[in-house]
Amino acid sequence: MKRAVAASLALALVAAGACFHKTKPPGFTTQETFGPYLQSVSGTGATVCWRTSVASDSLVEYGTTPQLGQRALSGQASEKHEIALSGLVPGTAYFYRATSRDANGQIVFQKSGGPFSTAISRADGLAGKKFTFLAMGENHNHSLVSNFSSVVAASGASFVVDAADQVDAGSDLGDWRTYFDAGKSFYHALPLYMCFSNHNYSDDAGWGYFDIVANPGPTEQWYTFEWGHVQFFAIDSTYNKGGNEQKIRDEELPWLERELARATDGVDDPVFTVAFYHHPTMSSGPRSRWMDRVWGENVLLPILEKYGVDLVLYAHDKFYERSVRNGVPYIQIATGKLAPTIENKNPYSVKLITTQRTILVVDVEGRKMAYRAVNEQGTVLDSGEVRR
Repeated sequence: MKRAVAASLALALVAAGACFHKTKPPGFTTQETFGPYLQSVSGTGATVCWRTSVASDSLVEYGTTPQLGQRALSGQASEKHEIALSGLVPGTAYFYRATSRDANGQIVFQKSGGPFSTAISRADGLAGKKFTFLAMGENHNHSLVSNFSSVVAASGASFVVDAADQVDAGSDLGDWRTYFDAGKSFYHALPLYMCFSNHNYSDDAGWGYFDIVANPGPTEQWYTFEWGHVQFFAIDSTYNKGGNEQKIRDEELPWLERELARATDGVDDPVFTVAFYHHPTMSSGPRSRWMDRVWGENVLLPILEKYGVDLVLYAHDKFYERSVRNGVPYIQIATGKLAPTIENKNPYSVKLITTQRTILVVDVEGRKMAYRAVNEQGTVLDSGEVRR
């Protein structure tokens, strides 16, 4: 069986290798101004990010009131700005202001953000303190994502997980500007956890995913983080990126098994585990990017099931679908671009929505994780829960 799977993956690699662009299409921009947005927020730290079209310094003033009072500064001139804040208090709201000045001391960027919340502690989560997070996917720098602003505000969410694609072309800073502009009413206050995908990478000298994110952990391509008593796993499912298959096989999969084993070994375990990645392991959609799906179904899925992951989130096929396998919900989200093509019979499908954009609102309280898919008007289209 393993040889058959390996052969299928090898054949798929040959067939799908041409799916990755090697050159930057005309019209891409490499100088843009956008942000601020939040990355790698934990109980005691956060990273504030933004971009400027000219090289400039980076200053973040922050505090638990709008009067701020604390400062973090980098005098290094750059167009990419990442300022890490430390010494924060878990479960606490913070305000901030990001400022950049050019070599002449002129302000070229200044925007206020927040308030955002630092992560609650595991003890608070175990004690029943409630928190909410959002799941998005298939934004594709779509301006209509802004239609969810009221839904996001009403949710009371603490952060967002984005199962990608965030943009059409990872090399185009203009796409990234549109992505952040569409969510400008909430990205400044909601920490954003993104995963890698086939559209947000860059093969060339242009900008890409790694020029945008400041993910936690030693690698930004995959990582894990905790919020209260829930542990999240951001996974790279883009197996057929040129040369990526060996890195996934030799580095990501051992990391994933190691971290999931640690999360389920009976020693200070989280109550829930959540995985998010881009390419669906169950879908009624067409078999595009076939090798990514073969890898997900035959390699990734058995690992998730082995360690009893409680909730799985992904995107890619541009419609909403909830599948259930062995009692576990696998939810596909489409927040921006819709292009529903139903070609396959998905034996695990229990809810399929092809004509409405969705965002997933997940409320976590004690040993219950309740989710609901809502449209731009806030209407609940699907719901369910996971209990432990």
